[in-house]
Amino acid sequence: MLADDPVTVNADPVALEQIIFNLMRNALEASDKARVTVTTHLHDARAILDICDTGPGVPDALKPRVFEPFVTGKPNGTGLGLSLCHRLVEEMDGDIVLLPDAKQTTFRVSFPRATQGKQP
Repeated sequence: MLADDPVTVNADPVALEQIIFNLMRNALEASDKARVTVTTHLHDARAILDICDTGPGVPDALKPRVFEPFVTGKPNGTGLGLSLCHRLVEEMDGDIVLLPDAKQTTFRVSFPRATQGKQP
């Protein structure tokens, strides 16, 4: 479910596309039967994007290191997608986390909302 009104952030559109692409691809590759849900909402002065999937989840041993380069739970994964997402998000003053207590595997990306006069 997407927010009723447009959610505007100051972000590099190519970097934002890469972040969403990587997170969606990971979610879709989690399982042949995984269902992926994308939601956006506003919380205080932050724009929030959640990407959730019903796959098997991130193994507990990987959770603390999931954004480190070369850490992967996929047999043929490089372990670079989430570390790239992390770097790109931080370069745009955002945050990315794997929600620890969510019922489904959920990556949350948040950015400061665009201020009037500074919108992209």
